Amino acid sequence: MTDATTYNQQLMHAFDFTAADLAANRDGRIAEGQIKRLKRNQQRSLAITAAALSLIIGIIAVIFALDRAGDGPIVFDDLLAIIVPMGLVMAIALYVLQRQQLDVVNKVIYVDVRTLKGDITLNPRNRRAADHLTIGKTHFTLTPAQFKLMFAYHEQRDKPPRYHIYYVPKVSRILAIEVVN
Repeated sequence: MTDATTYNQQLMHAFDFTAADLAANRDGRIAEGQIKRLKRNQQRSLAITAAALSLIIGIIAVIFALDRAGDGPIVFDDLLAIIVPMGLVMAIALYVLQRQQLDVVNKVIYVDVRTLKGDITLNPRNRRAADHLTIGKTHFTLTPAQFKLMFAYHEQRDKPPRYHIYYVPKVSRILAIEVVN
């Protein structure tokens, strides 16, 4: 059976926060490390989206060029005819996505951290797209690894453990979580 101290360390790893982050969150603040990780994750998400869109545009351009070329060779002008307009659309879409991500980061950075205390309910995917954690009337989405860790810990207990969840309300993001005795 996993003890509470070990479980809290596992929660730190699964939810990607440190002891310093937890201390700041207990004081109602978001820690510098959490801000840096949030920005890094947003940048990574934007880069993945850009790469995926570039790949899709490239595939469409080749298909379009092959269709226009018929039996003849592919002409560079045929590729440009699709790449340029789609590239402009992609640039605009990435700009809008980046602005939205910056808004999310700013909502997190400049807001007080809130705390929820009590028992939680773990809701598996079933027909949903993701696993969820519910505490009171507040719902949070969990990764499969987070859900698996928490579910396994709950299965070991005779009675449900109590939690403190530190979060930012506007984006419903868990910053830190700990089980309390």
